[in-house]
Amino acid sequence: LDYLVPKAGFFCQICSLFYADETSVKNHCKTLLHQQNMEVMGKLLETHKGGNNIVPK
Repeated sequence: LDYLVPKAGFFCQICSLFYADETSVKNHCKTLLHQQNMEVMGKLLETHKGGNNIVPK
């Protein structure tokens, strides 16, 4: 179990990135990467609307 490390923080499921504090999360949400991923996710959700509601990863 030496390779397991407890973590506490925030995980952006859209970008697959982990942040340890709220300030970092707020900064991340303003980045171009996050904004672009949000746009892609929105289009995916719109495409699957009314379907089986499964969004591919």
